[in-house]
Amino acid sequence: MIANCVVVYTLLASLFTTALEPNMATLELLEECGEYLPQESVQYCPLLVENFAIEDIETVTKIIFCESRFDNKALSSSYTYQDSGLVQAIPSSWGWVKAKYPKSIPYWDYPDLAYGFAQYNPEYNIKFASHLIYDMNSYTNFNHWNASKWCWGDTDEYLKILRNEQ
Repeated sequence: MIANCVVVYTLLASLFTTALEPNMATLELLEECGEYLPQESVQYCPLLVENFAIEDIETVTKIIFCESRFDNKALSSSYTYQDSGLVQAIPSSWGWVKAKYPKSIPYWDYPDLAYGFAQYNPEYNIKFASHLIYDMNSYTNFNHWNASKWCWGDTDEYLKILRNEQ
């Protein structure tokens, strides 16, 4: 259901830019989606659809909620790792991905006029996660977020946390 909601929000955004009107089924699904996704997630749905396979969108969406609550300016309180942005990227992993994909990921702490630094830019942060999940391994790998798996690994637990915070 979460992946369906991400796709519907993305389609809805494209409907508004093309002046088409959503149908009744889309509007009914949108009403139900509020139970599965926080409102803060809507703005990032197109980036999720663009960067992840449909079968992984639910997991990535739950990871972003659990890691940052969809706050692109999120910064970990840990002085050791400096986890930053939507997926709570760390400098060493960012550098690892940057070295392999220099054209799609800027340097960590690279100045970004809109977001302060590159790691807080949702487009770069989500693209970083996509490279880390798909391209840095020979298979889809979410192990980089095992510390928060208690939150995103079980949909019922995720929904419980989401509902408690809404």
